[in-house]
Amino acid sequence: MIYFLTPCSRPENIDRIEPSITETMAGFDHEWIIIYDGPEFPIPGGSSHRKIQPECHYGKPLLNVALDVVKERATPGMVGFLDDDTICAANLESAYRYFFAEFFPERKAFTVQQVDKAGKIRIDVRKNPRRIDQGCYFIHTDLIGSHRFFAEEGADAKRFYEADGEFYREIRSKTEDQWIDLPIVGSIYNALR
Repeated sequence: MIYFLTPCSRPENIDRIEPSITETMAGFDHEWIIIYDGPEFPIPGGSSHRKIQPECHYGKPLLNVALDVVKERATPGMVGFLDDDTICAANLESAYRYFFAEFFPERKAFTVQQVDKAGKIRIDVRKNPRRIDQGCYFIHTDLIGSHRFFAEEGADAKRFYEADGEFYREIRSKTEDQWIDLPIVGSIYNALR
């Protein structure tokens, strides 16, 4: 199972994000968990989307709720994060197939490259391990444990923005031997802005 977690404050993008997941990952069992921050959730019935509305601080409490939802599931699997303006790149399925064929179960997490809307490499973790975006890493549910995103009320916007990188670096620093950095583009940053 592959879980995609999306904190959502821009529901107008959902219909454009969904095909990037369903078409790209058609060969894998996956569930897309959207945690929405807003008064109404305009998603058609019959989907696996969830509506949970905690107070939003740049999506961090929403992601923490999503991590709790995944932790409650009986099915172990991989977890990926996809902001509500980022989409999966066509190569993401190749990255998963390569990871599972060559590295799993000895390794339980991987990073991919990310491009901007123009197709230029924006993030390559192999060259700059401190730079990361949520669309660049995937972790097995076994590695989540009690790790959560910083979500303290009253903090400034910069603090919440930096929480993505802190979450990644905290998990990676404690499980470094479980990671592999793949030279494959997996997401397109701000594709829907």
